Amino acid sequence: SAEVLSRWVTASGEIISPGEFIPFLEQTGQIVRLDHYVWGQAIQLLKKWEGTPFSHLKLSLNVFPEDFDYLDVPDTLCSLADMYGVPRNKINVEITESAIISRSALRQRVADRLVEAGFELEIDDFGKGNSSLNTLRNIKAQTLKLDMDFLKIDEDSSMRGMIIIESMIHMAKLLDMTVVAEGVETNAQRDALLEMDCDLLQGYLFSKPVPVEEFEKHVTGNLV
Repeated sequence: SAEVLSRWVTASGEIISPGEFIPFLEQTGQIVRLDHYVWGQAIQLLKKWEGTPFSHLKLSLNVFPEDFDYLDVPDTLCSLADMYGVPRNKINVEITESAIISRSALRQRVADRLVEAGFELEIDDFGKGNSSLNTLRNIKAQTLKLDMDFLKIDEDSSMRGMIIIESMIHMAKLLDMTVVAEGVETNAQRDALLEMDCDLLQGYLFSKPVPVEEFEKHVTGNLV
């Protein structure tokens, strides 16, 4: 599977980091237009992959907090999936934990509707900021993504930190959730997470963000 990301490529070929343009789009309310466009492009890509060596792949789509204010997110995603004839279970929907905690009752209803509609719901950036176990209790998400910027695993990691990470993985599995560690950059992090029985790893150790064509070549190479 892969997570769908946005990069701004200028006319000169310069790549502008989302850290530079996403805050501006959030402040002006334009992030909703970008998200709607990205969702549509991703779902069309899933349709294009039908009957190819990539047909087994899923794509994860990010939902920003502003999307909830301007869109009916479940209805919008259902409409896009149905328009292009893409099974909803091929689409993972990532919502950050902080977005869920904010206006939690409303967001919980939206989360429930996404799951009922057949999408796989992922709680993103868990462990970043003020984590709340109520999120895991109330949101019936299928996947938990651990924020590795907060939960550093390296040679200097304390035993307390390692115990916390392993406990979070164990707790998620008891809740029948798939656990993804994001931001994995070193072999030491990979080995430690695999030892803790983490299900999936994501990060620069495996690949930096790449265009679709390069991603397809990468997948094809691994299939061979």
